[in-house]
Amino acid sequence: MRCLLVGMGVWCSTIASVAVAAPKPVRITQARTPAEIKIKRERHLVFPVDGSAPLPISVDGPGKLVLWAFQTWSGSHSRAPASLRLEMQVDGKSAGGLKLRAKRHASAGLTGAKRTTVGKAESQIVPLPSGEHRVVVQATGTGTRAFVELLFYPAGSKKAARVVVEPEAPPPPADDVPLVAAAPAAPPPPVPPAREVEQP
Repeated sequence: MRCLLVGMGVWCSTIASVAVAAPKPVRITQARTPAEIKIKRERHLVFPVDGSAPLPISVDGPGKLVLWAFQTWSGSHSRAPASLRLEMQVDGKSAGGLKLRAKRHASAGLTGAKRTTVGKAESQIVPLPSGEHRVVVQATGTGTRAFVELLFYPAGSKKAARVVVEPEAPPPPADDVPLVAAAPAAPPPPVPPAREVEQP
């Protein structure tokens, strides 16, 4: 019961407050080190994607997944020297993609990489129905790479869910395979007693 002081009286309610469960986080299901892109005072948690390292994601719908892609390249060119395409798959089916050949972002920088240029971001929104979904972001192209920021908004929420890295458990090493127990060794034969020799 909750009571409030109203004027000269007390008003009580027997309606119990309902706790709202926090949404499940977005899971990066492969060991991946996040990076940070700074745009003025904003900090964006991003994950690298290139041709040899697709980004696997597990997320529970319903809601919408927003992908922000930042193309990066070496040097100080005002535009990316090569194009890069990001393809998205949801549960094994194509969900569209982004073609990037970005212009340099005047205020963006990749933390810890002064010689890397960051391009202007492109975005894509993917609606997800109820249930658990596996999303894969794959890059095609050479000479540049991309960093992506993942924002998932559960249905009815204006707050994005957390993003965590949960690598898949590796297979057990060969040393952990149980060995077949060896048969017990046969007992040694009994030693015959010493025989007495008669003196002539």
